[in-house]
Amino acid sequence: MQYTPTRQLPARELLAMNIALPYFAHDLDAPVTYHLTVAIIDQDVLDTLTIAARKHAAALIHNPNDNRGDNLDYQPRPKELVNFIRHMLINRTANNIGQGAGYHGGYDNLLHKIDKKGIDVAARQRLLKLQVLRLIATHYPTLAAECEYQSWIIDTPERSAA
Repeated sequence: MQYTPTRQLPARELLAMNIALPYFAHDLDAPVTYHLTVAIIDQDVLDTLTIAARKHAAALIHNPNDNRGDNLDYQPRPKELVNFIRHMLINRTANNIGQGAGYHGGYDNLLHKIDKKGIDVAARQRLLKLQVLRLIATHYPTLAAECEYQSWIIDTPERSAA
C-alpha cells in the first residue's frame, strides 16, 4: 500500500462549492486546512478492508435481527466505503497506518476534541464533518455522490414533531 498525503482545497474553491470558511481563513488562495489528510488506497484494497471491518463489527456486536448469517462477503455499498474512509483513513501517517481506530488526530478524536473544548460545538462539528466529506469526495471521485448525500443529511434541518 502506498501512502499518499492529501491536503484541503484553497478557500476560493471551497467558497465556490458553498462551503463556509472558518474564521481563520484570510487568504483565499491558500488551502484551508484543519490538518486533514486522507490515505489513498486502491479500490480493491478499500473493498477488502471494508468487508473485513464489517465482519469484525458483526463478530463484536451480534444483531439478533440480522439474517445474513455468515454471508458478509458481498460488495460494500458506497455508504460503507465512505464511513470506513472517514473513520479509518483520515489523518493517517506512515507511523500510525497499522493502528486501528482511535488514533491521535483521527475523525472521532477530532470530534471529541471539539466537544471537549465546549465552544460552538455543534457548528464546529458540522463544519468538520462537511470538510471531511469534501476531502473524501475530492480524492475518491467514485464516492462523491454518497459524500454529497451525507453532506445534505448534515445540512438538513431536523423536522419538528407536529
